[in-house]
Amino acid sequence: MVDLSAKEVALVECLVSHLNSYVSMEELRDLVWNDKEIEGADIRMHVLKIRNKTTSDFITSKRRIGYKIDAQELLRFRS
Repeated sequence: MVDLSAKEVALVECLVSHLNSYVSMEELRDLVWNDKEIEGADIRMHVLKIRNKTTSDFITSKRRIGYKIDAQELLRFRS
């Protein structure tokens, strides 16, 4: 079992709800932080914390596009 903070869980849930699709920083800011002023560096920090608690491949990123969780990686992690 992985011990995630409430915000980390919300971030993972958001990415899982958009499985296999990239979610932009702006979308994450709107959906996870409810439009609060949060810097991109803060979002990257949360992603890094999740990667450190899971695997480095659990959340993938594409520069200037966003973050995603791949269905195959989710299945591999759940096994």
